[in-house]
Amino acid sequence: MKFKEMLLLTTKNIKNRGIRSLLTVLGVVIGVAAVVSLTTLGNGLKNAINYQINRIGTHTITMTPGNFQTGGQMPLQAERKGQITMKDYEIIKSHPGVEFAEPTIMQMEDIYYKNEKYTSYLVGASENMEKLTNLNIIEGRFLNKNDKKGVVLGYSIAKDAFKDEIKIGNRIKIKNETFTVVGIFEKLGGFGNNDDYNVYILRDSLLDLYPNVSKDFVSVIMFKVRDSYDVEKVKEELTEKLRRERHEVKGEETFSLITSENMMNIVNNILGIVTAFLSGLVAISLIVGGVGIMNTMFMSVMERTREIGIMKAIGATEKDILFLFLVESSILGFIGGVVGLFFGYVTSYLTEILFAKDFIKIEFSPNVVFFVLIFSIIVGGLAGLFPAKRASRLNVIDALRYE
Repeated sequence: MKFKEMLLLTTKNIKNRGIRSLLTVLGVVIGVAAVVSLTTLGNGLKNAINYQINRIGTHTITMTPGNFQTGGQMPLQAERKGQITMKDYEIIKSHPGVEFAEPTIMQMEDIYYKNEKYTSYLVGASENMEKLTNLNIIEGRFLNKNDKKGVVLGYSIAKDAFKDEIKIGNRIKIKNETFTVVGIFEKLGGFGNNDDYNVYILRDSLLDLYPNVSKDFVSVIMFKVRDSYDVEKVKEELTEKLRRERHEVKGEETFSLITSENMMNIVNNILGIVTAFLSGLVAISLIVGGVGIMNTMFMSVMERTREIGIMKAIGATEKDILFLFLVESSILGFIGGVVGLFFGYVTSYLTEILFAKDFIKIEFSPNVVFFVLIFSIIVGGLAGLFPAKRASRLNVIDALRYE
């Protein structure tokens, strides 16, 4: 039997059992759609986060409280264990490989504008903050040392947080103190757009608002390594010096120095594990889909027993029968893959538009398409293998007598 004839025959059989064929591939469709959407959204999320990290620059290092090896987190209050101080800042600044450093304080606080309230992060910094984070001002300017009562706003807190848009020269209140808006940052995007809701003021101004917080306290220190220096080497040297000055043991540090590469590795590893885990769960749908195809192929063998006997009687070999049913089950898998691929990308694009249009950018990946279609064909072929073997081994006489 020629392959073209076999293909036409299997296509005709699938079409004649339209509803059953549709229900057969449903499990494959659901599994493929889930895998495609998870993979696509995962890659989009990873690329978006990496882009945000790269904005900081490859020569930027951040010192945070807590050891990332032991699950440390950044404290916002001076009394927490492992706090960073201005002494750490002086040590970092004194390294010949550090171009400039920025000791930053962060504190959550209520922001008032025209009798409306919005809770956000206050970021106490200096003019170096703009250089370190590559933030771009779209209105006004950044802070200078004379802006004791000046603030720069993230895009979203200026444009979206309040009923009326905040403009340059408008005034806001923080802890009953009045501040004038001197600048507004461009829209960064980001997961949850948290950075776009920050309020930036001078470090000394923030400390004046919180007299109980030590003037020696620092939330994080960001610093830029000179282009002529190796980032990892500077990180190692400063880690050793800070460890010695803080009287801490290697491996038990209460601080972390994190480079952009470290951040990207952490993010990629976490997203990779989560994506793989979820993909493993939804792969169960593919197994269910394969079982569905197998069941349908067994039913097809039973319904077409007499037809198989006739084909064998006129010269069809066991190999022809085996290949006929394998082609049919593989086509069912392929159809499920194509439909699942379509719904997977539609789901991804809808998720982007409805929930993450400012952050995740979905990209069409030929590699994903190729993998999904090949995998679907393999699932269909394997599911149809046993029924196909059974069909090929039917005795001609018994098959012709079958009612």
